[in-house]
Amino acid sequence: MRIIRRYLVWLPFLWLGLLSGQDFDRYERLRATGTLPEDFILSTEEKYQFEMADLGWKETISEREMKAVFFQKSAYYLNQLLQSGKVLFNDELSAYIQEIADYLLRSRPELRKELRFYVVKSPSANAFASNDGIILINMGLLARLENEAQLAFILSHEISHYIKQHPLDIFMQSNKPPQNARMFGAETLEQAWVAKNNYSREKEEEADRLGLNLYLQSNYDLESVMRVFEILKFAHLPFDDKAFDPRFLETACLKFPKSYFLEKVTPVQDLYASYDESLSSHPSPDTRKEIMRVMLDGRDNIGRNTFLINKESFFKIRQIARFESCYLHLQNHAYESAIYHSYLLLQEYPHSFFLQKVIAQALYGLSRYADEGKFWDVHIDYDEVEGQQQQLYHLLEKLEDEELNLLSLVYTWNLSQANPEDKELRLMVEDLMLAMGKNYVEDISFFLKKTPVVILPSKGSLGEYALGDLLQNEDFVALLKEKIVASKEPVQPNPLDVDRLEQKKLAEDGLQLGLDKVVFVDPTYKRLDHQKSPAVLYLESEKAQKDLSENLQRFSSQQGLKHVMLSSMDLNTENVELFNDLVQLREWMNEKTDIDKVKKVALGHQEIQRLKEKYGTRYFVWTEVISTATPKKNKLLTIISGVIVLPYALYTALSPRYDTYIYTMIYDIESGEYLTIYPKYLNLKDRRDFMQSTVYDLIWQMKN
Repeated sequence: MRIIRRYLVWLPFLWLGLLSGQDFDRYERLRATGTLPEDFILSTEEKYQFEMADLGWKETISEREMKAVFFQKSAYYLNQLLQSGKVLFNDELSAYIQEIADYLLRSRPELRKELRFYVVKSPSANAFASNDGIILINMGLLARLENEAQLAFILSHEISHYIKQHPLDIFMQSNKPPQNARMFGAETLEQAWVAKNNYSREKEEEADRLGLNLYLQSNYDLESVMRVFEILKFAHLPFDDKAFDPRFLETACLKFPKSYFLEKVTPVQDLYASYDESLSSHPSPDTRKEIMRVMLDGRDNIGRNTFLINKESFFKIRQIARFESCYLHLQNHAYESAIYHSYLLLQEYPHSFFLQKVIAQALYGLSRYADEGKFWDVHIDYDEVEGQQQQLYHLLEKLEDEELNLLSLVYTWNLSQANPEDKELRLMVEDLMLAMGKNYVEDISFFLKKTPVVILPSKGSLGEYALGDLLQNEDFVALLKEKIVASKEPVQPNPLDVDRLEQKKLAEDGLQLGLDKVVFVDPTYKRLDHQKSPAVLYLESEKAQKDLSENLQRFSSQQGLKHVMLSSMDLNTENVELFNDLVQLREWMNEKTDIDKVKKVALGHQEIQRLKEKYGTRYFVWTEVISTATPKKNKLLTIISGVIVLPYALYTALSPRYDTYIYTMIYDIESGEYLTIYPKYLNLKDRRDFMQSTVYDLIWQMKN
C-alpha cells in the first residue's frame, strides 16, 4: 500500500473561496502561493525509495532492476520539471481541475487521495500522467477547450493511465533484454520501432476506453467526448482563427504598402490526412474518435450537461490560460505566435497593458534578431503557416530589417509613453535606437531633413517617414540622437564570444574580481557513465549537487565572501518565496542563455531587479558541473603495447576515460550583462579532493 501522507497535498486546493480574481486589463502572471506541496520538496532519493518499498516479491531480479531504473529516472526528471517553475500549484486553474477530479472520483475516495493535479506552463496542447499519481495538464490545452465536460474526459483519460500504470508498463516492455531488433518479436530494427509504437498506441487506446467508462459514470455530455478529438486534431493551430488586420500595427504616419498584404490566406489543412500511425506512438485523433463513437453508439445523452461544477469558473480559467500562453510563446521565441494570440485577446480586452506589452516585446525580439542577421532563427516562412495567422507572418517577412526596427520602435515608444512606470519598455526603446544607429543610419539628420508623410515606403528607402509626428517630440528626438551617437562607440566583446583557449587561460590566470557579496543560484551537477544504461547516474547526481552547494557555502564563509544560497534542495513547505525567486531567476537565465548571440533586453529584466534589492547584491552566480565516464578506444592495442607490464596495461585499458567540466557564470543583474565566466575542464574524475580545491579556487578568485 502506498504511503498515504504523500497524497494529502491536494487539500489546499479546496479553498476556492479565497482565490483572488484577475483583472484582465491589468493582468499579472500567475505565481505560486501558499504551502509547497510535498511533490515539490521530496528528493529523487526519497521518491525512489517510496516506490521501491511498494514493490512486491513476485518480480524477477531482472524486473526489479528495470523498475529501479524507471523509478530513479522518473523521479529525477519529474523533480527537474516540478522545480523548474514550469508547474503551478495553489492556483485558480489547478483548484478548478481538482474540483472536477473530486466529482469524477466521488465513489473512489482512496484513488482520489493518490492523485495530484497540476497545470504546466506550456503552450502545447497536451496532458501527462506519472506512475506515482501526478497528473499534469498543459496551459495550451486548457486554452483550447470549449467546455468543462471536455476537460473532464481528458482527466478521465489521464487517470486511467495512472490506474493501469502505463508509463511503467511501456518502459518495462520497451527495455526488456535483449535491447535489439528482436524487441516485441520483431526481426528488424524498423519492425521493432513499429512494434514499439503499436504497443504505445494500444495503451493510449486502452486509456481512452477506460477513461470513457469513468466518464460515463458522471452526468457529463457525450458529444463533448467527440469534440475533444477535433480539438486535438488542430492543436497545432492558435486557439482561434480570426482574420488579422495588418492595419492594427499602423499609425497616422506609418502605413504598410498593399504588397505587404495577402489577398487570401492558406486554408487550415487536415494535418492527419496522410498520417502514418505505424510511425507514431499515438493513434490519430480520427482513429480515437471512431473508437469512442462505436462505444457511445446508442447511448442516451438526455440529462447530461457540458457544465456540472461551474461554468463561469471554466471560462475564467480558460481566459487565464490564454493570457499565460501569450507570454509562454514569447519565452519560446515564437514571437509571431505571441503577437497573434495577443491580437485575438485584444479584441475582447483592447486596454490590456499585458497584451500590448507582449506585442511590444515580440516586435522588439524579432527586430533585434533581424538586426543581427538572425531573423530566420525565430521566424517561420509564411508559406509554412496556415489559417488567418498567415497574414501576420507574411507582413513581418515582407518588412525589411530597418522597417521592422522602425515599426518596433514606434510601437514600443508609444506604449512606453502611455506607461512611463515600466522601465523595461524604456530600455527596449533605447536598445532599438542603438540598433538603428549601428546598422542603418549615420546620424539623426537622416530623419530630420525629411517631410513627414503617411507612408512606409517599400524596399530601398528605409521607411524614413515612419517616425512622422514623433520627430516633433523633443524627448524622442533628444534620446534618438543620443543613442545614435552612442552606437558609433566601440562595443565591449561578449565573454561568451571568447574562444575556448582564451576561456581556459582566463580560468588559469585568475579572475580577481574583488566581490563583496554574491548570490548562488541553484548549483547543478550531473554525473554520467556512458558504460552503463541509463548513462545518467540519477541518485549520484543529486548527492553530488548537494555536496557542491555545501562546498560553495563552506568555502565562501571561510574566505569571508558574503553569500546567499538559493537552492531547490532547501525547499520546504513554508518557503514559497524561495521557490518564486528561483522561478524568476531560472526564466531570466534561460532567456539570457537563449539570446547570448543577440544582445537584447531579456524578458523579466524589470522584475529581476527587485532581487538585487532583496539580497543586497547585483552579482548572481550560476555554477554547473558535468562529470562523464566513457569507454576508452583501442583497448586491445593498449593491452598489446603494454604486454611487459600487463597488469598496468589491463588496468589502463579497462578504466574509462574521465572528463569533468565546471562552468560558472557571474552576472551583474542590474546591467543584465556577464561580469565574467569561469570555465574549467580536466580529463580527471570528479574526486572529492579535486572538486573541493576547484570550488575553493573559484571562491578565492571571486573574493580577491
